Amino acid sequence: MANFEKLMTKWDIISKLSNCSAILGYDEQVGMPLNGFSYRSDISSLLSTMIAKNLNSRRFLKLIDACKNDSLTPDQTIILSDIEDTVKFSNRIPVRLHGQLSKMASVCHSEWEKVKRGQGDKGYLESLEKFVDLIKESIHFANKGEFASDYDYLLDGYSKGFTTEQIDSLFSGVKPFIETNLKKFEGYDVKSFDADETKVLDFCRIISNKITGAESSVGLAKSTHPFCTTLGKNDVRITTRIKPGNILDSIGSAVHESGHATYECWLDLNNYGNVLGSAASIAAHEGISLFYEKHVGESELIASEIANYFGYEYSDVLAWMREINPNNLIRTESDEITYQRHIINRFTIEKELFNGNLTVKNIPSRWNELYGQELSPSNGYACDVHWAGGSFGYFPSYSIGHMIAAQLRTKMENEIEMFGPDVNFEGVRNWLREHYFIHGGRFKTPELVKTATGEDLNSNYWMNYVSKKFGL
Repeated sequence: MANFEKLMTKWDIISKLSNCSAILGYDEQVGMPLNGFSYRSDISSLLSTMIAKNLNSRRFLKLIDACKNDSLTPDQTIILSDIEDTVKFSNRIPVRLHGQLSKMASVCHSEWEKVKRGQGDKGYLESLEKFVDLIKESIHFANKGEFASDYDYLLDGYSKGFTTEQIDSLFSGVKPFIETNLKKFEGYDVKSFDADETKVLDFCRIISNKITGAESSVGLAKSTHPFCTTLGKNDVRITTRIKPGNILDSIGSAVHESGHATYECWLDLNNYGNVLGSAASIAAHEGISLFYEKHVGESELIASEIANYFGYEYSDVLAWMREINPNNLIRTESDEITYQRHIINRFTIEKELFNGNLTVKNIPSRWNELYGQELSPSNGYACDVHWAGGSFGYFPSYSIGHMIAAQLRTKMENEIEMFGPDVNFEGVRNWLREHYFIHGGRFKTPELVKTATGEDLNSNYWMNYVSKKFGL
């Protein structure tokens, strides 16, 4: 067996161990009873340690070196380079630290759940402080000058190819636009949209199947915080939350996660488990999920479909999709302009936290300072789950995703009919496969955007789109 084939056999084992970890993570948020988290955290820690040991094994490292002396195809060279980068950064972090990080993620998530249930945030802040210390320690080992700052290192894990400076530049362009337009609105009374939970989940599955075109490969359940995860080849799981009185939020979340699932389902599955069968980045992923959530899911056609299915007034549903409420304190429920303010504020806190200008215990007060009001943890700094999982640097990917979505739509509309008597789900999906999904992780995010649309990421497309949508 050639060296590259031996390497891929070993890599397949690591990939399957990662799938096992994903299965445990999915169950933790969907089916696991409260008392199970302690033992589950031990199992998660063990798996993380096993993955790290496989990546660190002398035999695996020798195989990587041996492959460098072989005649490889261009695709094999890309795969080898990605594996080498993964191993490089993983091996710099002590094996014991991999296990500690995984265990603390489980502990933090459990404490975050308590915050969401109104049980206070003391335990959450204490565990989050320990978690951040571990993350900083891991960065100390991992970043040997490849990234300009600790935060740049974190950003690259989610928005590969973007730096803090580049994101600051993008935000500086949209921030005045956001501030100017939010001043025009004072909020609104949200109309109640209620329905039987079973009926809501049934509709979510119907629309998800239309979006993904992969009914047999996608499963949908409910959870506290909506998410999408890939558990294995042809096994993608999405969740939504059920919010009494506002099931449109449930539908929007399901559409968003279905966008993620579409990307996962229509990658090159012949390369499943390696970089060519993987998404370019989280930011690239959010570009697709937000395209479906906002550009498709909040179209007049989907508003009409929702109204007919549940017996709502079409005008009420569309009005809900077109309202701007600067007082909405929950990111996932926000209109697109208020949403960006949430991201910019979290970006600000994350930068300060990792450059040493902010401590974990002061996050709540800093959050309230940015919003100019006293907020409870559950509708303030702790309304999102990401920090509980250690996903610092993730939030900017949402803003980048919004911009990618608008730029993709502009390009797509010039080439295919997106909306006719119905949403052209198949046509949209095929266009994305041809221009976006097919590349897998061959390119970093900025390169992928330019390859798919013909130009660099440009925030003007997003500003033009929301101006038209909301009549600004």
